[in-house]
Amino acid sequence: FTRVLASKPIQTVLVLPPIVMASILLGAKYDLAPLNGVLVLLALFGGLLIEFLVQTIIGTFAFWITQATAIAELWFWIRSFLSGWIIPIAVFPIALIGPLTYLPFRYVLSFPIEIILGRLSIDQIALGFGVLAIWIGVFWWAFTLLWRRGLRLYGAVGA
Repeated sequence: FTRVLASKPIQTVLVLPPIVMASILLGAKYDLAPLNGVLVLLALFGGLLIEFLVQTIIGTFAFWITQATAIAELWFWIRSFLSGWIIPIAVFPIALIGPLTYLPFRYVLSFPIEIILGRLSIDQIALGFGVLAIWIGVFWWAFTLLWRRGLRLYGAVGA
């Protein structure tokens, strides 16, 4: 968790200049209303929580396999593609945008950006937070299940 948190100031320093340049050069408009700021912070925290839980789940796979980093790499590439990091979700075919709304990848990156850009209605934001909460619950459940089974396995070998 500290590794994920420690990277945020560095990411902010790297991401802030392109955001400012996009605002100036491309005329990007941000919805900076106080309520929007709170919603963005909540969405960012939810995305951070999803990423933390997924990385923790991947770490628990080390109870059973020796190369859990391969799974982490697979998550990284899938998340990079489907979160809007490599290709913005808005340019995906319409047939894919619907299903992407219900997958966890969007909530790690694209959802907070869509909120700050003012592209989502209140209903879409409410749906987004509902889906975000469900994914956090699913990943929390998966983590606790894997952790308990892993500890039983580890303890059974004599530790």
